[in-house]
Amino acid sequence: MLRRYIPVLFFSLFLITHTAAAIETVHVLVLPFEIHASQSLSYLTEDIPKVIKEHLQTEGAVPVEIDQAQAAAALAVTSDVDTLKQFGLNIGADSVIWGSMTRIGNDISLDINMVETVGTKPVFSVYESGSGMENLRAVAKKSAEKLARQLFRRELITGVRVTGNKRIEADAIERVIRVKTGDVLRAGELSKDLKNIYKMGYFEDIRVEAEESEGGKLI
Repeated sequence: MLRRYIPVLFFSLFLITHTAAAIETVHVLVLPFEIHASQSLSYLTEDIPKVIKEHLQTEGAVPVEIDQAQAAAALAVTSDVDTLKQFGLNIGADSVIWGSMTRIGNDISLDINMVETVGTKPVFSVYESGSGMENLRAVAKKSAEKLARQLFRRELITGVRVTGNKRIEADAIERVIRVKTGDVLRAGELSKDLKNIYKMGYFEDIRVEAEESEGGKLI
């Protein structure tokens, strides 16, 4: 049996201002929200993400749907951003959104976090508050507007490198990689390439690693 080796994929990326950002497809995973309130408001666990997804869809985003078991697994690792990013990448999400709603008396607030599954950008956080449960939808929509502005900042792939391979030549791996220089960076496409490389049967672990470089990112 062939021994298995671990490759590391590197994609050289640079930050750009993309004039067509608003029409680019972005896949977003919105997790169920935590609810902190003295009353039983468990229905908001799904209702708040629904409002956020509806607004992001009007901006051109595509929600990534997962089952309850997957949602529970993702929520369990929200304190470990790197693990959460890998979870999102594996299911084809460009960004993962999670958060909580707090009600104290008549005051309500939303604490929301969003992280890109590829790259080293820090977690983007949004805080919005209001008064009265009747205004919760408006507070959620205002939060979603801020998320959308951050979400549609797109990047291009300026190069592709493969390193760490020992058993098979890099050009053989490159032949199954579909992303190419000039493509808009999408986690879904990276996810497909990871699967294609796994199917080659030589590797147990394939990683996409990123670090900031002058003018952009090196992945």
